[in-house]
Amino acid sequence: MLKGLKNFNLPEVEEKVLKFWRENKIFEKSLAKRKGKKPFRFYEGPPYANGQPGIHHVLARVFKDAVLRYKSMQGYFVPRRAGWDTHGLPIELATEKELGIKSKNEIEKFGIDLFNQKAKASVWRYKPEWERLTERIGYWLDLKNAYITYENNYLESLWWIFKKIFEKGFLKQSYKVVPYCPRCQTPLSSHELGQPGVYKKTKDPSIYVKFKVKSRGYRSDDNAASRPKVKKNEFLLVWTTTPWTLPANVAVAVNPKLTYTKYKINGDYYWSYSTPPFKEGEKVEPIEKISGKKLIGLKYEPLYKSKSYKLKAKSYFLVLGADFVSTEEGTGLVHIAPAFGEDDFNLMKDRIAIKDIPVTVDEKGKVKAGFPGAGKFVKEADKDIIADLVKKNKIYASAVIEHEYPFCWRCGVALIYFSRLSWFIEMSRLRTELLAANKKINWIPAYLKDGRFGEWLKEAKDWAVSRERYWGAPLPIWKCG
Repeated sequence: MLKGLKNFNLPEVEEKVLKFWRENKIFEKSLAKRKGKKPFRFYEGPPYANGQPGIHHVLARVFKDAVLRYKSMQGYFVPRRAGWDTHGLPIELATEKELGIKSKNEIEKFGIDLFNQKAKASVWRYKPEWERLTERIGYWLDLKNAYITYENNYLESLWWIFKKIFEKGFLKQSYKVVPYCPRCQTPLSSHELGQPGVYKKTKDPSIYVKFKVKSRGYRSDDNAASRPKVKKNEFLLVWTTTPWTLPANVAVAVNPKLTYTKYKINGDYYWSYSTPPFKEGEKVEPIEKISGKKLIGLKYEPLYKSKSYKLKAKSYFLVLGADFVSTEEGTGLVHIAPAFGEDDFNLMKDRIAIKDIPVTVDEKGKVKAGFPGAGKFVKEADKDIIADLVKKNKIYASAVIEHEYPFCWRCGVALIYFSRLSWFIEMSRLRTELLAANKKINWIPAYLKDGRFGEWLKEAKDWAVSRERYWGAPLPIWKCG
């Protein structure tokens, strides 16, 4: 093949090798030669053919190809079945752009069936480019027998797997706070938040909110006489970077193991773990120290009241104990809005009925009527809510913070955490088995085993598998009426 070369021109040599492989069916012969041997199974993690391949695809495929050739040289039968991912939001968003559609409502007006036909037709736009890339980089792959995710034989296999998960008792439907894209109007799974570029440096409000203490409250395991006495101008000082969640507040959490201090500042009294921010010349006087356990039960005046939700004052707008409260940032007091925080939801799920959880934001991420910033996206409504709280003398201090914040990896819109009714695979119940299996893997580089991947497995979260969209695999779930 290389005889008679006047100059060693690497691209020319590559083309000659590829031609030789193609004309002599070398890949096919390598499979036929090993048929009947012990199989090393591989299914291509399928790319989307409606997007062009990039340099990162070359790198990933070279790694795969090296492993597969190595296993072939060891004598294994290594069929390499290609695949095409044809479902999901990347396809939908491209179709929306093509049709000039900007929301789920517009898809429904256009017609879901017609929209899905357009989505299906768009899938193969760049298939020739993918096939040319595959051959040009010498990646041996069975493209003729590729599996396609919209075909019935693939969907039936998926349904079979889904049924097995159900039979093993790992499928559940529940309300859970999940990362939610208000533009795509669908939840994201936790692994999608690990996509490159999801977290970006963002400027958000940083405010200290005054929750006026109303009464001592009551705890059956505590002596009321030993509880702190309430003054007229006494406040719980709470720090937050999400003012838009404040209208949905139902409680304030403290850590029972921490010691809190009551500070006197400008004639008012503030409960905080750390010294509150103060201006030069202001006198900050510690008045009293008490364990977080004894703050539990204190009642406070709600920031907002609304006809859209009615909560019994006896059970809400009081201080609760929670181990998740940390002192890394803020005051050691956390405002609780179960519709918009995972820890918040878990703390309140046995105290509040799902139907009673205040949800002050709609599915498009816009503040509902009756609250400051109504009709605006939550991030835009922050200014209105802060202005309203300033007017009510509920803000102790405000500033701007720059921190990491998640954005939808598909459309780039800021995500919100939102309680949604979704279907989950209970991966949290499999943590022990997953960690044990991970120990048997020869990781390269080795630090990944107990590092990034191992840490991820330790905190393996239930996998949200349902999406509130249209062009995807339908879940085979029927509920008896």
